[in-house]
Amino acid sequence: MQKRKWLTMARHKWLPNTSITELCCQNDSRYRRFVATIHGHNGIFIYEGQAPGGEFIKRRVEAIKKMMEFTKIAVGVGYCFNIFSPEEVTHIDLKRDGAIIWKGVTYPFYSATSFEESKKVDSLLDEKGDLRYTKDNKIKNTVREEV
Repeated sequence: MQKRKWLTMARHKWLPNTSITELCCQNDSRYRRFVATIHGHNGIFIYEGQAPGGEFIKRRVEAIKKMMEFTKIAVGVGYCFNIFSPEEVTHIDLKRDGAIIWKGVTYPFYSATSFEESKKVDSLLDEKGDLRYTKDNKIKNTVREEV
């Protein structure tokens, strides 16, 4: 398989405090890659694949901006989760899903928006290890709260 080569097509200023760079695949012009600078954080991966509409990219960037308001977030699938910096999970489409109190600290809890995205969360948890929670609070210091 030939490695993709990317050319910068445009730099968008669709949202405040955000610069979105749109790249086009030299080998196949149907494919786009979007990366952003958000609040001074460079190279945040937004999307790669067949060209989506601009509204999709704006929604993804807005969701990432909200996550980045926090220093650390909890990301999980099923009853497994771990604590990540928002920059570690920008390649996954996540939705806010309550909060978790872990070792006395409350973290916003995020889960995947689809089965395909949950596979990415699983892979991340395999790499970093997972923590477990139960809804009936059986594990000490682990509580999932609905916000």
